[in-house]
Amino acid sequence: MGFLSSKKKVTGTTLEESIVDLNKVLKGERKDKVNNVLKIQDNSEKVVLNIGGKKYMTSTQTINESKYKNNIFKLYLKNLSNKNNINDTIEIFIDRSFTDFQVIYDILKISNNKYFIDNDYTYIGKISNNEIFIEDLNYYFRTDFETIIEDFKLQYLLKNNCYTNLLNNFEVEDQNNEKTIDYMQYRIKNIEEVKFPFCQKGIFVNEKGSILFTLSEMKQINKIEVKPFIYDKHVWDHLKCEGLKVYISYNKKTWMFVGGLYFQNINLHNSATIEMQNSSVLYIKITSGRFKCPFAISHIGLYGDI
Repeated sequence: MGFLSSKKKVTGTTLEESIVDLNKVLKGERKDKVNNVLKIQDNSEKVVLNIGGKKYMTSTQTINESKYKNNIFKLYLKNLSNKNNINDTIEIFIDRSFTDFQVIYDILKISNNKYFIDNDYTYIGKISNNEIFIEDLNYYFRTDFETIIEDFKLQYLLKNNCYTNLLNNFEVEDQNNEKTIDYMQYRIKNIEEVKFPFCQKGIFVNEKGSILFTLSEMKQINKIEVKPFIYDKHVWDHLKCEGLKVYISYNKKTWMFVGGLYFQNINLHNSATIEMQNSSVLYIKITSGRFKCPFAISHIGLYGDI
């Protein structure tokens, strides 16, 4: 789980102190502190969510005050309350797979804090199986499903020809280390971040460098989508991405040039797309474009026939 930074000023002593701590986390301290930074201390009862034998701790307040009022956990609590079974610690057992429940759990916690939703703190962790996750999202949040898809920018999960989750890792050759202090909070540090379509961080590369992406398995790909880093135009000029060159390979020895990337009307929701004939792809390489200068990208998406 991770959160993205926001430049909006927050009023209120508790939140201001929390944002200071959050900025420290983004500068390299342990990210798992975030879950405790903005945690609201209350006297609500503890709830153990037992999902297929794996337990997650939450509270009645988190469940009942969630933005998503139709979550199934609230229904469970109501049924238990009607049976007068409420104790200091409540355990709800649901006989489903816990494989991607951590993401469901994160969404539940974030939805209890309006500040995060309003400021687009919507980066969530790894989803191992799109189809199963969508089923779980429907099951746990019911009629709030479409709202969650919108809030967390998860529309890409509904595209069943999307192979972005097959991205396994990335390597940067000749990483740009200029202004490291200025960029550090904006750097993408793991492959899960670059899979997120609205990531507000970037992979920074110098003019002679390249980014090498590796898939977990070979796939037939016919469309590659790339978004430049544009979150803060004061620290980075997104126009440096103009004309980026994209190559594909199935063996890392023979590379095929598939096109250049040209960005028009750039904003957080726009990207450049290369469409090509179905090709076997295991590796993707992106290099500097026509300006021969450093560049940065925030997202890559992969698509192919089902």
